[in-house]
Amino acid sequence: MTTLARSLLKYRDSIISRKVLRLWIYFRRAHNNYMVLAVWLASQSTIFYTLLMVQILGVPKSILHYILFAFLFAVSYFIVAVLVGRWDFKRGSVRVETELIARANPAMRDILFSLYRIADKLELQDVKEVLKKWIEEY
Repeated sequence: MTTLARSLLKYRDSIISRKVLRLWIYFRRAHNNYMVLAVWLASQSTIFYTLLMVQILGVPKSILHYILFAFLFAVSYFIVAVLVGRWDFKRGSVRVETELIARANPAMRDILFSLYRIADKLELQDVKEVLKKWIEEY
């Protein structure tokens, strides 16, 4: 096999693997963020309704009672999740997580080095100091 043929095979394989990986990422994002949430809410509301309302409180099994309970469960869960998510953004782990993701991104490293070179040429010391703390970690 010639060198050109090998290069073409590597190029084709990289395109195929990138497309497969992109499809995998799309699947995981939709599955984790949307599909699992819908199935989990339906499952948990059914379990809670059966155990709490029917078994413990003695509410008769009824589709109308279940729909009302599921609605109240979803609304209360949404409110609590929004409050916890807001707290996580303001005081939780989002800042640390975002910083770790930025440091792992090779494009971010290139951008930071380019900005540092520009600041060096323009003699912007305050900008260089800010960028230096990020660049030293790479």
